[in-house]
Amino acid sequence: MNIALSAVVVFLLLAPGFAFRSRYRRIERTSLDYAPFGEAVVLGVVFAAFLHLIWLAAARLAGWVPNLKDLLLLLTADAASQAAVVQRLALHQYAVFLYFVTILIAPFLLAPSLRWFAEKRGWHLPQNRAYRIFGIDAPWYNLLRVEAALRDADALVAAVVDFAGRPYIVRGFVADFFVNPDGELDRIVLELADRRPLEDDKAQDCADAEERYYTIEGDFFVLRYAEAITLNVQYLQLVALPDEVDETPSNLG
Repeated sequence: MNIALSAVVVFLLLAPGFAFRSRYRRIERTSLDYAPFGEAVVLGVVFAAFLHLIWLAAARLAGWVPNLKDLLLLLTADAASQAAVVQRLALHQYAVFLYFVTILIAPFLLAPSLRWFAEKRGWHLPQNRAYRIFGIDAPWYNLLRVEAALRDADALVAAVVDFAGRPYIVRGFVADFFVNPDGELDRIVLELADRRPLEDDKAQDCADAEERYYTIEGDFFVLRYAEAITLNVQYLQLVALPDEVDETPSNLG
């Protein structure tokens, strides 16, 4: 039981750091590397330390001074010492409960806020000096979202896909995208999708390349990346068409 209690204490101490990292970093992988002394572990411990420093300072301002000696005793394997510490903590159970509840909830509020502020300041961009600290490890997100936003444009994806033994060019504007557990692009959801046979590039009877495309019916077209032979990304600024003028004569009475 004493070993289990130590594991619970360590979990409660480190969980806020890992939660903050996962909520901020927007990592495309769903299977993270938690090997000993890996980057994920180191950053999780660092974030946890910063959060605890802030919460301990707030606790002191509130008149509650945590006892570091009791914390160390909880991490030992001495059942008698742990029991004595638990009895002392029971006298301040509401303060301890409030401390850990707030520090576990905080990353879900602070991390998105910090990421939003970093994106507003441009700290998440590779060319910024603060990228090493505030950068987002998500190359597909940067390619399909961030770069388009920097250009105030939309990402137009064109891919060569094989249909019944014939290569086609499928293109459309990126509405959404998904990655697999390894962080590789899995599928792209396209809007305003159209396609044309690749062999039409050799035809000389059509001067305008746009005329060789025909619309794919449907609101969204899901393109699986594994089925794409090549992928091209272009950033285009869509020009809003002016509203049609209402030429209905008004009745002025």
